[in-house]
Amino acid sequence: MRKRTVTLLLTMLVGVTGGVAPAGAEWNLDLYGGAAWIQSSDLKVRGEDDTHAVNLTIFDINTDAGFTVGTRFGYWLEPVPFLGFDLTCSTCRSRSPARPEPGLRP
Repeated sequence: MRKRTVTLLLTMLVGVTGGVAPAGAEWNLDLYGGAAWIQSSDLKVRGEDDTHAVNLTIFDINTDAGFTVGTRFGYWLEPVPFLGFDLTCSTCRSRSPARPEPGLRP
């Protein structure tokens, strides 16, 4: 198994570095999408108004698998070919599974 992994990594390394040639492109546009898994986390809410103050934490919020989509637009500088700028816009949506109300049984 280890020999197979090393062989695969070396093949990928040679393929990526051996086939590299300079490109004349200055502009780039990428579109992407896929599945998203968000780790369980805690949600903290703090706030106040003239009459009330809120300071609460909801522990261990789990989410179902969701999706992410986005786009990236960029420009590579001609005088400095290793330097470029990108603008990325993306969104990630994931639903929290339904939970029964406290005291109720499903």
